[in-house]
Amino acid sequence: MLSLRAVSAELGVFRLRDVSLDVPRGDYCCVIGPTGAGKTVLLECVTGLHPVTSGAIRIAGEDVTSLPPERRPLGYVPQDYALFPHMNVFDNMAYGLVEHRVPRQEARRRVGAVAELLNIGHLLSRRPANLSGGEAQRTALGRALVLRRELLLMDEPFGALDQTTKRELVHYLKTIHRDLGLTVLHITHDFAEAYGLATMVGVLLDGRLCQVAPPQEVFARPATREVAEFLGIRNIWRLSELGERAEGFLAAARDGARHGRIEDDSLCLTPDAIAVLPLGADVDSQLAGEAILCEAHWQGAAWDLELDAGLAFHARLSSREFAALAARPGDAVLASASPHNVHWIAD
Repeated sequence: MLSLRAVSAELGVFRLRDVSLDVPRGDYCCVIGPTGAGKTVLLECVTGLHPVTSGAIRIAGEDVTSLPPERRPLGYVPQDYALFPHMNVFDNMAYGLVEHRVPRQEARRRVGAVAELLNIGHLLSRRPANLSGGEAQRTALGRALVLRRELLLMDEPFGALDQTTKRELVHYLKTIHRDLGLTVLHITHDFAEAYGLATMVGVLLDGRLCQVAPPQEVFARPATREVAEFLGIRNIWRLSELGERAEGFLAAARDGARHGRIEDDSLCLTPDAIAVLPLGADVDSQLAGEAILCEAHWQGAAWDLELDAGLAFHARLSSREFAALAARPGDAVLASASPHNVHWIAD
C-alpha cells in the first residue's frame, strides 16, 4: 500500500536520510523516535507538505512523489488537529468532502455514519472551543475518515491527551482500523501507543530508519545498541566487559549464551526477561546465579529492581512476584533468564 524508497529530505541542518519503508495493505505501522528524530518530516514527505530531495513514494502502486497534497490518496490527522474554530463539528468533518464536491446529501450521510462510529454524533453542532481534547481528536480523525481513503496518516494524535482519554481513544482506533481495513502510518514517541496499536514498528533515530519489525521483536530484540538505548534498555554489556567483571547471574548468562561470540559483541537483556527469586529457589534454566538486590522502585504497574552481580543490572517484577520475593536491599537473591531471551548485538 505505502512504499518509500531511499527517501531523503532536508529541513535546515537536519537531514532525513535514505528512508525505505513498506507498509502492506491493512497494516498499522507506528514510527517511534525521540524529539528531533525526523518523524514529522517523514510524515510530511508522505503527505506532500514537505519536498523530498531524492527517493520515491508510492501509494497503492502509484508514484506520488511529485504530486501536491490534495492529489494524494490519503487521510491525514495533524498533530494539532487543525480544526476550523468558526465551524461546528459537522462542517469541520465535511470540509474535505465539500472541497472534493461530494453532493451534500452524500456528505451528510458519510459524516453522520463516521460520527456515530466515533461516538460524537451528539456533538455535530458544537464548535471546537466547546470540545474536550478527546472530542477534538475524534473530530479530526472523523474528518480524515469521511474521505474513505485506505491510507491514514497520523502525527502524534494523542500527544496532548490525558492517560484515561488516550486509553479510550486507542481502543476506538484499534476497532476502527480492524473494522474499516485501514492502512495506517502513525508517528509517536509513546511506546504504549506502539504496543497497543501497531502490527509493525519502525525506529527512527537522527533521520535514519534503524529497525522495522513487529513490535514484540523491536522491543525484545533491538537491532543495534543505539536502538536498545533509545528503548530504555540499560542491560547492555560488551562481552569483554562481562569477561572482566561479571559474577553470579551475569557470569552464567555470559557463559551459557556465548556460543562463539567475539569480544566486541554486546549482550542485551530486557528487564522483564529476568526472573528474580528467593535464594535457593529451584529454577529450570542454565542461566541462573546469585546477585545482590540494591534498590527496588515502585513504578505504578510494576517494580523496577536494581541489582548487582559484579556489574549493575535491572529487572522488572509484577507486584505479585515482588511480594513473593520478600527481599530487601542488601539481600542476596537468585536471578535467571532463558537463553532465548539473551539478545546479542554486533557493535
